[in-house]
Amino acid sequence: MDIPFGLQDLITNRDLNNKISHPLFIFKNQTRRSIDAHSFDQRIRLFEEHNLSKPQFWQLGSKRRSDDVGIVQENQLPREIVLTTIMLLGGTPVVLYGEEIGLNQKSFPLMPWKSAGEYRGFSSCSVNSTNNCKSFISSLQTRNPTTSVKRQEALGGKSKDSLLTVYRHLSKLREYESFQFGLLEYGYDSSSNIFWFIREAPGHRGYVTVLNLNQDPDEIAHISLYDLSKTDVPSRVHYEYQWPKAHLPTSREAHIDSDNLFIHSQSVNIFWWGAKLQKPNIFFKTAKEHSQNH
Repeated sequence: MDIPFGLQDLITNRDLNNKISHPLFIFKNQTRRSIDAHSFDQRIRLFEEHNLSKPQFWQLGSKRRSDDVGIVQENQLPREIVLTTIMLLGGTPVVLYGEEIGLNQKSFPLMPWKSAGEYRGFSSCSVNSTNNCKSFISSLQTRNPTTSVKRQEALGGKSKDSLLTVYRHLSKLREYESFQFGLLEYGYDSSSNIFWFIREAPGHRGYVTVLNLNQDPDEIAHISLYDLSKTDVPSRVHYEYQWPKAHLPTSREAHIDSDNLFIHSQSVNIFWWGAKLQKPNIFFKTAKEHSQNH
């Protein structure tokens, strides 16, 4: 798992197993209805409504305890949508090694270092090694991985093809103040199947992330950010990121009409606006109300 420097001693395996770390995926299963913006919103609000421990860490994939837990590929949503939520919603994202490139393995996967060899360079175990060595390695998954960092790098840097490219961009976004300690507002719209969340810290850029969960490729949602969020989103915003394809002007200088947006299905859309001037007493009042409600 990837843990920010300085927090290694604060985060323990016990923390991760005590229901304060939660995966956001829902299995593909014939008995489960398709996930939509409402059910996605309920998955997150569940912790508040049922007095469960509020997650301090969000996991991208499974806890890797057993094969019946599931993997990222079994999520009904695209991995990129789940990854965006994990990285930017709040708390600490937990990304187990290999998940940032979409490694399709379950419990105890190996991170291969070489393309050749029985264990892909992970171990020097050989046919002449001791039984203990071979027994340990045999308990791990050593089959050929479906992807690798080298393959992800060779995809030309296009985010629609490379999960690693998306992961790197989101990692840079997390360095911004609003994603580190900004207030969080989130919600959904059933008619357009849109889930959104806003992160904004006083005196810093504000960001809104819009996820279109509609699975019909021909459906394009026409939305107004102000009407959608009922929050003071400026009428002019700027492009930050879109996946799988940029349909809007990508120049940081270009102004985008936030009340006249076309959001494609199964997409990630992130916009930003400049820092707002806000009196400290108003901000702290808002922050206090926010902490009491969450």
